[in-house]
Amino acid sequence: MKEILLFLFFPSLCFSQTKKVSKRDIIFKGPIYSNEDTVLVGNERREWKDSLNFTIVRGKYKSGSRHIEILEDTQTKIYYWKKFYPNGKLKEEGAMTKDEILCIGRWKFYSDNGNYHKSVNYDTLLNIPYHKAIEIARVYDFKMPDLDIDFVTIENSSYWQVRKWIMKNGDGHSSTILINTTDGTIRKLTKEVEKHY
Repeated sequence: MKEILLFLFFPSLCFSQTKKVSKRDIIFKGPIYSNEDTVLVGNERREWKDSLNFTIVRGKYKSGSRHIEILEDTQTKIYYWKKFYPNGKLKEEGAMTKDEILCIGRWKFYSDNGNYHKSVNYDTLLNIPYHKAIEIARVYDFKMPDLDIDFVTIENSSYWQVRKWIMKNGDGHSSTILINTTDGTIRKLTKEVEKHY
């Protein structure tokens, strides 16, 4: 029985994260709030709605058709993004982190006639994807929405940098852990950051 378990476990080790993933591999490649095409898109056509734990941003082309729709979950600090072609058909949809605009989960891309073209699952690039890192951080009392999360490379290893702030009267310092994206091990950052308001 031990041989069978080892045989079943061994392939999962062989297919673990072998490719080095950098921040540029997962960062969102387009503007979110800036206007990339002033001929087609008007900034004056942006609508903002704030509702308890969510903010919704909708942008339109000058023609009146939808350009973007962003649903921000303020509790998880995640943007749910949709972008549309000028003809109103969906162009792309997916989720990203708010602070560092890192793509997470499955993104879907469509042709200009609205047909599904391809998808990219950013979670499969790492053994420890974003949501798993958040679960690990929670065990160490790092909880949303009071976190800043980034993707960093230190000494040729990739980490989720999870930082919470301890603030008092406008001054404070950070408490930071690094979660290895390959195996989920935790490193404590030796030098913390200060913040002053």
